[in-house]
Amino acid sequence: MIDAEMYGMMPNAKIEKNIAWSGSCVSSVDGPSKPGYTERFETSGLGAPDIVLIHGGTNDFNHNFGGTGKEIPNTDGYYYEDEVPASVMQKLFDTPIDQLNTMNFLDAYVKLIKLIHEAHPSARIVIVIGDRPPEAMEHGMQQIADHYDFVKAVDFRAAGYNNLPKFEGSHPTKEGHWTMATKIYNELGSWLMGGA
Repeated sequence: MIDAEMYGMMPNAKIEKNIAWSGSCVSSVDGPSKPGYTERFETSGLGAPDIVLIHGGTNDFNHNFGGTGKEIPNTDGYYYEDEVPASVMQKLFDTPIDQLNTMNFLDAYVKLIKLIHEAHPSARIVIVIGDRPPEAMEHGMQQIADHYDFVKAVDFRAAGYNNLPKFEGSHPTKEGHWTMATKIYNELGSWLMGGA
């Protein structure tokens, strides 16, 4: 059972806005009826956040590579099982926002980070890496976090995220969310509250 002790992590924090839903993708692979995070951010914004948590990638992998036959590459020429070289990631970092292809996962992720930072330059962004995306996607998300000084990653794939209590699939229970919050706070709490 979880009690009020959990609120001691960041007792003055409040949720500003949630633009995700079950099945959300970072990319726009599902088309206009289910826009990706980048399109939803541009449409609805995030309010005025100090901290932005992005737990994305699971559905991008499931929808693109999980038996649907779409298998769209995560950036030009690289599929989800292919690790993207640092030189290719640098090309994405250097690409103007309006030229990034949001049908591709890593392109869409970089665009989302750029859009958030442009709108909220003082916000700190946490990339939450889940357990379902393959190692190549994990590596790409980590490269994004390493590239920007206002972004950090917390990697549940490497930490055995599969062991979290879940309702089904990748949806954690209350106890699972407590475990996630604890790990994020233990790794990044000082940084999230303004520390170096």
